[in-house]
Amino acid sequence: AEAAEAPAGALGGATAVMYRPSRARRSVPRLTCPFSVCFGGKVVAQEPVSAGARTRRVAITVGMLSALAAAVWCLLPQPYPSDLSRIGQGRPALVLVYDSDLVVSGDQAAELDAARDALQPDVEVLVADTGRPDAARFVAQHGARPGMLLHFDAEGALIERLSPVVPAERLRQLAD
Repeated sequence: AEAAEAPAGALGGATAVMYRPSRARRSVPRLTCPFSVCFGGKVVAQEPVSAGARTRRVAITVGMLSALAAAVWCLLPQPYPSDLSRIGQGRPALVLVYDSDLVVSGDQAAELDAARDALQPDVEVLVADTGRPDAARFVAQHGARPGMLLHFDAEGALIERLSPVVPAERLRQLAD
């Protein structure tokens, strides 16, 4: 940068130094460091990167993103089956009557998810989605409403209808 002094009378007798940006070109591109708070706002020069190093960086980045995506995928809860023919196949069954347009169905599904670990080994947990024709017939046959839970014994006989929203603690008791 070039420095130039302002005329003495321009500032009431005070001398000021004005800076003009230099027009000189730099040979290495310069970047502002994203961690400027840590490095006091210094400008960092970008060094040329070889093709091999660039390939390794891309491979490492892709590998880490793939590992992260796989971890997230494994942590997502698995959906409940909607195959209602599983009722009466030797295990007790709990069927959630689910209507995607109603909040009560979502609330009951959340409670069911909270009790999933206690239920899954012993109880067949199924979903009757009212948007599917076979499930709509099943719901009409059993006189159920959306959000309701239907509890069946191992032979497929209806034990009880549970009105929504059944808390997770009560659902855990069904496994006993």
